[in-house]
Amino acid sequence: MDNDSSNAVACIDIGSAAAPGLSCCPVNNQSSNPTCQDAFSQQSGLLQKGCQSGHCIADCQNVTVLYSSLVQTDLAGNGQAPVARYAACVNVPAISRSLSQGLLISNFSSSARQYIPTNPTEDSLQMITSAVTDCLSSTCRNSRDPGLCYDNYCSPVKLLANDTTPNITAIDGCLNQLCYSGYSALPYADADVVGIGVCSFDSTGTMTSTHFHRSYPPTSSNACSSSSSGWGFSSPQ
Repeated sequence: MDNDSSNAVACIDIGSAAAPGLSCCPVNNQSSNPTCQDAFSQQSGLLQKGCQSGHCIADCQNVTVLYSSLVQTDLAGNGQAPVARYAACVNVPAISRSLSQGLLISNFSSSARQYIPTNPTEDSLQMITSAVTDCLSSTCRNSRDPGLCYDNYCSPVKLLANDTTPNITAIDGCLNQLCYSGYSALPYADADVVGIGVCSFDSTGTMTSTHFHRSYPPTSSNACSSSSSGWGFSSPQ
């Protein structure tokens, strides 16, 4: 298993505390690597599950879309939609660059091109990078005990590889700090804070991702969705 995202085309199981945890698809040996096969599966790959509109670049830079649940006509669901979307979007900049540089093997490239154009703009990749990192930093900065997560895990300087690429290894560490440090790593409930949960719970009640928030009203395109108010953990609906 490779958990170093610096030379990877995509990573899976981000923020998972379950073994083996973060696993990345390296540039080399893509065809024989099981993580690569999972990430770019034609049926259940990262982009297939997370970009159901077929337009990853547009969806991933729109924080209202990124942190919102899917519309469910049967009023039932498992709360996994925001988790799947975040898992896809955090990988989009790296996958996009791999596409433009011809680093993906042919079947992975064909799969990715259904969701990501060959040459997206640098501005769009920067907006995606901001969308998947700003809320993590903001959540930790406003937590009960920022020392648990901010300086060593969730500050912007940690979460960015550069302006147009998130550091997925660092994001994995930040999510684990937010999700498994108890309530000390979370903000107090605040009527002026809106949040959207991408914290999912399995049948044993174990958290596997995190909530994100921003101050309300949103002041920029990087503000998180204001579709629900307040703060707190709850079982997914």
